[in-house]
Amino acid sequence: MVHADEGLLKYTEARTVAVQRVLPISGPPEKPKEKYVSALSTALKLGKRVLR
Repeated sequence: MVHADEGLLKYTEARTVAVQRVLPISGPPEKPKEKYVSALSTALKLGKRVLR
């Protein structure tokens, strides 16, 4: 039953679908990564506090 196994695997393969709508996770290319990481970290901490 080789064909049945292949057919089953064809429809059960894991797929990842991701969309970045506003800003790429890596940040804007013109900004230094250290500053972007710091700003993003601060924004996430603030958002966490506000949403509690």
